[in-house]
Amino acid sequence: MTVPTAPHVVVRGGWQPETETPDLEVRAMPLTAVHREQGRLDATLDDLGCSWDWAKIYKRRPRVPLACPECGHSIHAKLSPRRMRYFAHDPGSPRCSLTQESMAHRLLKIELKNAAEAAGWEAELEVSGNGWRADVLVTEPNSGRQIAFEAQLSSITLDEVHDRTRRMGAEGIDACWVTDRDGPWLGQVASLRVEANDERGPLAVTGGVLRFVPRWCTDPSKTFVCAPGPCAGHGSWEGAGPMELTEAIGAVCNGKLHLDRHRWWEGRYQGSVRWEFAFTTRADVDAAQEEIAARIRRDRQYEQALDSCLQDDDETKGDHRQAANQVWAKRQRDITERALALVSERAPTSEITISDTASAEWAMGVPIYAQGQPYAVLYPVAGRVSELRHRLLPVLLLAAGEAHRQLITEKADRDQQIEIVAWMHPAQETVQRALLPGWHLG
Repeated sequence: MTVPTAPHVVVRGGWQPETETPDLEVRAMPLTAVHREQGRLDATLDDLGCSWDWAKIYKRRPRVPLACPECGHSIHAKLSPRRMRYFAHDPGSPRCSLTQESMAHRLLKIELKNAAEAAGWEAELEVSGNGWRADVLVTEPNSGRQIAFEAQLSSITLDEVHDRTRRMGAEGIDACWVTDRDGPWLGQVASLRVEANDERGPLAVTGGVLRFVPRWCTDPSKTFVCAPGPCAGHGSWEGAGPMELTEAIGAVCNGKLHLDRHRWWEGRYQGSVRWEFAFTTRADVDAAQEEIAARIRRDRQYEQALDSCLQDDDETKGDHRQAANQVWAKRQRDITERALALVSERAPTSEITISDTASAEWAMGVPIYAQGQPYAVLYPVAGRVSELRHRLLPVLLLAAGEAHRQLITEKADRDQQIEIVAWMHPAQETVQRALLPGWHLG
């Protein structure tokens, strides 16, 4: 485990761990308690968060009635031999999730709480809601916006993370998961990966914050990737480098870092993790969008060529054919995914396959099969549909756009089924995409 056991953690107003390993007896004890009149009490605060002194509840007779915020069982205030404040369950308590947490988990929660408070937000430990419990729930005093920071140092499935994130989102609470390990859920929700720079140094965020590094050709005509057109940029998303946890949490809370959603064609990997969701700055998104706009401008010169080829496959149009092939090579993955998704919705089987090449017997379109039988044809050449109209009638024809659909309609049988599978560059879908100001994702 990379989260340190505590030397660098300073808990304001309550206790300060010594340089040795913290008390074993408090590894599985709550740091908060609930009082019927005062509400939530926080052992890490001087005034317990309710203007009470610790002596008000510690070893008082008669004992002040307190309850566990998680299981509701009675608990009492305690001090460890090293003067660490905490709460302990009374005998006969049920199995409580707060008693299963490691010391590293508790110390990470405290660091998250302190970081949010340093950013000017109000923060509470171990807050429960309708079917969820937040390790640290932070609230912006003016807007009332809330974020739950989840310290996740044990194994958990992606489905569990999604479910808990959705439950919080249903109540208007965003969730950010913080961990020290790679897992199947990391990057699939708003999340940060942390580790210690050294045994005594502060925790650092090493995953989940990305930056965009733009790259442009100085002479596109001499670059195979860009020719025969203007440079569309060759930038990439990269890890932003280590950032102190306090700085990162403050930037997330105060809007300096925004949550952005990844698309498969952007290739946002950091190590072995693909960050579908990652935090970044507006400047980085703007730089990425500039390259996206450049790609769209370059690709428009290929669009007319492809449309021409789909109307008439006259082999004398060599330039158009070459341009169309370039477009297909660049877009094949996206187009294929769209086509297969549409066929999967319609065909009564999960056994869907697509041919690797276009076929003359299918009007130079690409056949798609359901359980081994022809079901659809992707992008048939309109000029060849007429001579194959009877063969094509039983299958679904997939057109590249409205103009292509109309051309096929003119050549095909009047009962021919035709659907559109747009071949647009995926960048066009998100060129105006907004950052996610309120996440509610799961």
